[in-house]
Amino acid sequence: MEEQLEKLQADMAFQERAIEKLNQALISQQCQIDEMGRQIRILVEKLRDGHAVEQNSGPEPLPPHY
Repeated sequence: MEEQLEKLQADMAFQERAIEKLNQALISQQCQIDEMGRQIRILVEKLRDGHAVEQNSGPEPLPPHY
């Protein structure tokens, strides 16, 4: 009986460590996702700004080799 209790305690400790590692990985991944979302918003803004500049500047002239 004592041996079974020790095994259960060891298993529980192992599972607690595994859960903590998974939690830390999840936190890290969420931070990465948040950062990528921020970068995407910046890129979208830059693309919109560039598109607005293109529309206001008229057609692009032909390259010199034409």
